[in-house]
Amino acid sequence: MKPESNLSGRVREYCERVHLINEAVTRIYLKLGGQALERSLAACERTVAVALRCRESEARLLAQNPDARYDPKARPLVSVSAGLAAARELYRYLREREALRSQARAQVDAALETLQPAGMAELKEVLNSLCPPDADETLADEERELVEQEVRLLGAELPELEPAKRQARVEQSALLLRSLMPARARGAEELLRNRLQAALAA
Repeated sequence: MKPESNLSGRVREYCERVHLINEAVTRIYLKLGGQALERSLAACERTVAVALRCRESEARLLAQNPDARYDPKARPLVSVSAGLAAARELYRYLREREALRSQARAQVDAALETLQPAGMAELKEVLNSLCPPDADETLADEERELVEQEVRLLGAELPELEPAKRQARVEQSALLLRSLMPARARGAEELLRNRLQAALAA
């Protein structure tokens, strides 16, 4: 077996260092209020997505009949005003996310600048002192419900998507869950995929 080069070892250590720092930033971000913010973001994203589909459906009807008039009895799932309001909220939440993550990153950078850990062991010690990782891999009831919500949403959306886009949509949900519960991301993602497979097979 070819021995590992010094460069390869340094690249691997650098990647691990970046990963640990990013995990710490995410933990601090969630502790600062990011968890509730991510839920609000997810709700707004869904509302905006449904609103876009409503507008697309209306555009198709208008293309078929340019003289079509709005039927007050045929209320859309998301009105134009509600869709615009959700889009404005989404933009506000995205700015809040950026501000919170910047605040979290500043805490990490300040600690690293002050303490200057010499190696990976000291780096982990510094980062864990800022916001200890949760060792409990068991999902709480509230977290399980978040996974179930994603399963129900995907179960409704995936059959209508092109096969090439389905995996990307599943990955989007997995990324959301990883951001909401980074310490138990593996358990959440595994539950998501298992429940989704069972739901689609039913």
